[in-house]
Amino acid sequence: MPTTDNRIVENRGIRVDSISANLSEPTNTQLKFLVSFDNGENWSYYNSNNNEWVNTDLSNIGSHGMVWSDIVTYLNGRAVANGKLAIASALRTTDGSTTPYIESVNINYSYLNTPPIPPANLPDRIGYTKTFFGVILDPFTDEDNDPVSHSMANLPDGLTFDPNTRLLKGYPTTPGEYTVSYKGNDGQEEVTAYFKITIYESPYTTLTVNQSYNQQG
Repeated sequence: MPTTDNRIVENRGIRVDSISANLSEPTNTQLKFLVSFDNGENWSYYNSNNNEWVNTDLSNIGSHGMVWSDIVTYLNGRAVANGKLAIASALRTTDGSTTPYIESVNINYSYLNTPPIPPANLPDRIGYTKTFFGVILDPFTDEDNDPVSHSMANLPDGLTFDPNTRLLKGYPTTPGEYTVSYKGNDGQEEVTAYFKITIYESPYTTLTVNQSYNQQG
């Protein structure tokens, strides 16, 4: 059973970008490997005929175990959950005078990213020409705690959006129904949410009326 030193433990999932090893397999000897994606609870080998990982018992490593070149091929690009990757090895030999060894295993990986999550409270809005419109939008959240930048597009004429305060404000000038996009970007992925702003012609012709909306409005 692999020790803790043979496991990758991170605070989020990873993707294996490349894997390599310094190992020796003398004549008539061979190292065989099985892989676990759940911290050693289940073991798998890659079935190239069906192009899938197949579960097997660790005791079957002699018959189902993979050669190192297959480990390199089939682990590359594999996504692995938080702290779950383990590799087991065993010796197969027909010559007891020679012994294979693994000097080191090197795994290059990158974090898996969880995209930003749009706010749950993003209702449609109404406004009027010549009337102040103002609302502070709830922020996107990020499970990885990455900083999220905010932006908007397709705003009604007369409205502007401040990405720092998330304040959408202004005096609309043109009646119509606008499907606006509200975007959150964590530096790796951008997620877009949509809501409608309907602008009506103001009933006031000579007087500018101030009207504000809070997020619950």
